[in-house]
Amino acid sequence: MQGVVGGCGKLCSHLKTKGAQTACDLVCDIVGIKAFVNALNKTDLDPIYFCELIHACKAGPDDAHVDLLSVQLNPTTIAKKDTLPDSGGVTVEGVLAINVTKETGVGEWEVTLHGPVVGAQGEIGGSFVLADGLKEGVQNLGVKLTVQDTDPDPGSSDFPVTFEPGSYEFRFHVCQGACGSKHPHSIDFGRRSANFTISNTDAAFVV
Repeated sequence: MQGVVGGCGKLCSHLKTKGAQTACDLVCDIVGIKAFVNALNKTDLDPIYFCELIHACKAGPDDAHVDLLSVQLNPTTIAKKDTLPDSGGVTVEGVLAINVTKETGVGEWEVTLHGPVVGAQGEIGGSFVLADGLKEGVQNLGVKLTVQDTDPDPGSSDFPVTFEPGSYEFRFHVCQGACGSKHPHSIDFGRRSANFTISNTDAAFVV
Protein backbone atom coordinates (compact mmCIF):
# COMPACT_ATOMS: atom_id res chain seq x y z
CA MET A 1 0.00 0.00 0.00
CA GLN A 2 2.11 2.86 -1.29
CA GLY A 3 1.35 6.57 -1.50
CA VAL A 4 -1.31 6.71 1.21
CA VAL A 5 -2.25 10.35 1.78
CA GLY A 6 -4.45 11.72 4.57
CA GLY A 7 -5.30 10.74 8.11
CA CYS A 8 -6.86 7.72 9.76
CA GLY A 9 -10.40 8.63 8.70
CA LYS A 10 -9.52 8.89 5.02
CA LEU A 11 -7.52 5.66 5.07
CA CYS A 12 -10.19 3.69 6.90
CA SER A 13 -12.98 5.04 4.68
CA HIS A 14 -11.85 2.59 1.98
CA LEU A 15 -13.18 -0.35 4.00
CA LYS A 16 -16.51 -1.71 2.79
CA THR A 17 -18.46 -1.84 6.06
CA LYS A 18 -19.18 0.69 8.80
CA GLY A 19 -18.10 -1.76 11.51
CA ALA A 20 -14.73 -2.33 9.85
CA GLN A 21 -14.25 1.44 9.39
CA THR A 22 -14.94 2.05 13.10
CA ALA A 23 -12.47 -0.65 14.20
CA CYS A 24 -9.88 0.71 11.79
CA ASP A 25 -10.29 4.27 13.12
CA LEU A 26 -9.90 3.14 16.72
CA VAL A 27 -6.70 1.17 16.13
CA CYS A 28 -5.23 3.80 13.81
CA ASP A 29 -5.85 6.57 16.34
CA ILE A 30 -4.09 4.57 19.06
CA VAL A 31 -0.88 3.72 17.18
CA GLY A 32 -0.73 6.69 14.80
CA ILE A 33 -1.11 6.93 11.06
CA LYS A 34 2.57 6.24 10.21
CA ALA A 35 2.82 3.06 12.28
CA PHE A 36 -0.57 1.99 11.00
CA VAL A 37 0.43 2.37 7.35
CA ASN A 38 3.78 0.63 7.93
CA ALA A 39 2.03 -2.41 9.39
CA LEU A 40 -0.65 -2.46 6.69
CA ASN A 41 2.06 -2.47 4.00
CA LYS A 42 2.82 -5.99 5.24
CA THR A 43 -0.81 -7.16 5.12
CA ASP A 44 -4.01 -5.85 3.59
CA LEU A 45 -6.55 -3.39 4.98
CA ASP A 46 -7.90 -5.71 7.70
CA PRO A 47 -8.15 -3.78 10.99
CA ILE A 48 -8.88 -6.81 13.18
CA TYR A 49 -5.83 -8.73 11.96
CA PHE A 50 -3.74 -5.57 12.29
CA CYS A 51 -4.99 -5.16 15.86
CA GLU A 52 -3.72 -8.69 16.56
CA LEU A 53 -0.36 -7.99 14.88
CA ILE A 54 0.39 -5.08 17.20
CA HIS A 55 -0.93 -7.08 20.19
CA ALA A 56 -3.69 -4.56 20.89
CA CYS A 57 -6.17 -7.44 20.43
CA LYS A 58 -5.70 -11.01 21.57
CA ALA A 59 -5.71 -13.42 18.64
CA GLY A 60 -8.73 -15.72 18.69
CA PRO A 61 -8.29 -19.45 19.32
CA ASP A 62 -8.13 -21.61 16.22
CA ASP A 63 -10.63 -24.04 17.75
CA ALA A 64 -13.28 -21.37 18.48
CA HIS A 65 -16.75 -22.64 17.60
CA VAL A 66 -20.18 -21.05 17.25
CA ASP A 67 -23.38 -22.77 16.11
CA LEU A 68 -25.96 -20.49 14.49
CA LEU A 69 -29.25 -21.91 15.77
CA SER A 70 -32.19 -19.91 14.45
CA VAL A 71 -33.45 -16.51 13.35
CA GLN A 72 -36.66 -14.93 14.59
CA LEU A 73 -38.21 -11.94 12.83
CA ASN A 74 -40.92 -9.58 14.00
CA PRO A 75 -43.07 -8.81 12.10
CA THR A 76 -43.00 -11.44 9.37
CA THR A 77 -45.66 -9.78 7.21
CA ILE A 78 -45.78 -6.11 6.22
CA ALA A 79 -48.44 -4.23 4.27
CA LYS A 80 -46.97 -2.31 1.34
CA LYS A 81 -48.89 0.83 2.33
CA ASP A 82 -46.94 0.90 5.60
CA THR A 83 -43.60 1.21 3.75
CA LEU A 84 -44.52 4.31 1.73
CA PRO A 85 -42.40 7.45 2.26
CA ASP A 86 -45.01 9.30 4.33
CA SER A 87 -46.05 6.27 6.39
CA GLY A 88 -43.27 6.24 8.97
CA GLY A 89 -42.04 2.85 7.79
CA VAL A 90 -41.97 -0.49 9.61
CA THR A 91 -39.22 -1.60 11.99
CA VAL A 92 -38.29 -5.24 11.50
CA GLU A 93 -36.44 -6.79 14.43
CA GLY A 94 -34.19 -9.76 13.73
CA VAL A 95 -32.76 -11.94 16.49
CA LEU A 96 -30.15 -14.64 15.87
CA ALA A 97 -29.82 -17.35 18.53
CA ILE A 98 -26.32 -18.79 18.78
CA ASN A 99 -24.57 -21.41 20.89
CA VAL A 100 -20.89 -20.67 21.59
CA THR A 101 -19.24 -23.96 22.52
CA LYS A 102 -15.70 -22.54 22.47
CA GLU A 103 -15.24 -18.83 23.12
CA THR A 104 -14.03 -16.61 20.29
CA GLY A 105 -11.61 -13.76 19.87
CA VAL A 106 -12.32 -10.38 18.28
CA GLY A 107 -14.68 -10.70 15.35
CA GLU A 108 -17.74 -9.27 13.70
CA TRP A 109 -21.27 -10.12 12.71
CA GLU A 110 -23.11 -8.83 9.70
CA VAL A 111 -26.73 -8.40 8.67
CA THR A 112 -27.81 -8.04 5.05
CA LEU A 113 -31.23 -7.80 3.44
CA HIS A 114 -31.91 -9.56 0.14
CA GLY A 115 -35.09 -9.07 -1.86
CA PRO A 116 -36.83 -7.01 -4.54
CA VAL A 117 -35.47 -3.60 -3.51
CA VAL A 118 -35.22 -1.01 -6.29
CA GLY A 119 -32.77 1.89 -6.18
CA ALA A 120 -30.55 0.76 -3.28
CA GLN A 121 -26.88 1.74 -3.58
CA GLY A 122 -25.17 -1.53 -2.66
CA GLU A 123 -26.33 -4.03 -0.05
CA ILE A 124 -28.77 -2.97 2.64
CA GLY A 125 -27.43 -3.89 6.06
CA GLY A 126 -24.41 -3.38 8.28
CA SER A 127 -21.72 -4.99 10.39
CA PHE A 128 -20.93 -4.90 14.10
CA VAL A 129 -17.57 -5.47 15.78
CA LEU A 130 -17.37 -8.11 18.54
CA ALA A 131 -14.60 -6.31 20.41
CA ASP A 132 -14.60 -8.78 23.32
CA GLY A 133 -15.39 -11.85 21.24
CA LEU A 134 -18.15 -14.22 22.30
CA LYS A 135 -18.19 -16.11 25.60
CA GLU A 136 -19.42 -19.69 25.85
CA GLY A 137 -23.14 -20.30 26.13
CA VAL A 138 -26.43 -19.74 24.32
CA GLN A 139 -27.07 -16.07 23.54
CA ASN A 140 -28.74 -13.72 21.07
CA LEU A 141 -27.55 -11.15 18.55
CA GLY A 142 -30.24 -8.68 17.57
CA VAL A 143 -30.71 -5.75 15.22
CA LYS A 144 -33.54 -3.53 13.98
CA LEU A 145 -34.03 -2.43 10.39
CA THR A 146 -36.50 0.19 9.18
CA VAL A 147 -38.27 -0.74 5.96
CA GLN A 148 -39.39 2.46 4.26
CA ASP A 149 -39.38 3.82 0.72
CA THR A 150 -37.72 7.16 0.02
CA ASP A 151 -38.88 10.03 -2.15
CA PRO A 152 -36.73 11.36 -5.02
CA ASP A 153 -34.27 14.03 -3.84
CA PRO A 154 -33.72 16.74 -6.48
CA GLY A 155 -30.41 17.66 -4.83
CA SER A 156 -28.99 14.14 -4.92
CA SER A 157 -27.86 11.79 -7.67
CA ASP A 158 -29.08 8.78 -5.65
CA PHE A 159 -32.14 6.94 -6.85
CA PRO A 160 -35.17 6.70 -4.54
CA VAL A 161 -35.36 3.37 -2.70
CA THR A 162 -38.50 1.29 -3.13
CA PHE A 163 -39.26 -1.94 -1.28
CA GLU A 164 -41.36 -3.85 -3.78
CA PRO A 165 -43.89 -6.48 -2.65
CA GLY A 166 -42.35 -9.93 -2.28
CA SER A 167 -40.21 -12.09 -0.03
CA TYR A 168 -37.15 -10.68 1.76
CA GLU A 169 -34.29 -12.67 3.28
CA PHE A 170 -32.88 -11.24 6.54
CA ARG A 171 -29.42 -12.83 6.69
CA PHE A 172 -26.95 -12.99 9.60
CA HIS A 173 -23.24 -13.80 9.22
CA VAL A 174 -20.88 -14.39 12.19
CA CYS A 175 -17.09 -14.55 12.10
CA GLN A 176 -13.95 -14.57 14.21
CA GLY A 177 -11.79 -11.88 12.67
CA ALA A 178 -13.20 -9.93 9.74
CA CYS A 179 -15.79 -11.77 7.68
CA GLY A 180 -14.14 -12.79 4.42
CA SER A 181 -10.62 -12.56 5.86
CA LYS A 182 -8.04 -15.21 4.96
CA HIS A 183 -5.63 -14.20 7.71
CA PRO A 184 -4.55 -16.55 10.54
CA HIS A 185 -7.12 -17.18 13.30
CA SER A 186 -10.03 -16.01 11.09
CA ILE A 187 -13.03 -18.35 11.20
CA ASP A 188 -16.30 -18.11 9.30
CA PHE A 189 -19.03 -19.59 11.51
CA GLY A 190 -21.58 -19.40 8.71
CA ARG A 191 -24.85 -17.70 7.86
CA ARG A 192 -28.41 -18.10 9.05
CA SER A 193 -31.52 -16.35 7.80
CA ALA A 194 -35.29 -16.00 7.92
CA ASN A 195 -37.79 -14.32 5.63
CA PHE A 196 -40.46 -11.66 5.88
CA THR A 197 -42.99 -10.67 3.23
CA ILE A 198 -44.21 -7.33 1.94
CA SER A 199 -47.76 -7.74 0.69
CA ASN A 200 -49.99 -5.51 -1.43
CA THR A 201 -52.81 -6.30 1.00
CA ASP A 202 -53.02 -5.24 4.64
CA ALA A 203 -51.11 -7.42 7.07
CA ALA A 204 -53.48 -10.03 8.47
CA PHE A 205 -53.70 -10.81 12.16
CA VAL A 206 -55.46 -13.76 13.74
CA VAL A 207 -57.07 -13.07 17.11
